[in-house]
Amino acid sequence: MDNIRIGTVNTIDYKNGILSVIYEDRDDCITQDIPFLTFNGEYKMPDIGEKVLVLNLSNGAGMGICLGTYWEEENAPPIGKKGVYYKKINDKTSIQYDVSTKSLVIEAEHLVLKATADGVETTLKDLIKRIEKLEGGGTSG
Repeated sequence: MDNIRIGTVNTIDYKNGILSVIYEDRDDCITQDIPFLTFNGEYKMPDIGEKVLVLNLSNGAGMGICLGTYWEEENAPPIGKKGVYYKKINDKTSIQYDVSTKSLVIEAEHLVLKATADGVETTLKDLIKRIEKLEGGGTSG
């Protein structure tokens, strides 16, 4: 078997960070469960059906490591701009930082701010209400 292959995610064990991959060009051969690369402790497993790049180890044990998804015409980068860090979490949630404007954008249906050192937790909606009250009583949703 080739050392680097492209396949499709078949099954996912979210708790253990492992998955199996189908190689369509190998008569739909399915790998054993293999680990997914962590990228320094970041956790985001690919979706079942996504194309991934797999590094097969040459020790003959049939083991490999899923290196992750990749950009291509059918899966183009959503931003494509120098100096931008973008992390898509799902279709409605993302984090984006633009070095040139020094701006951070967090997009989510609900945003909770949590300060672990002093135990303070609040939602963005509650924070806006507090600010409006301090400024003289604006009304917000």
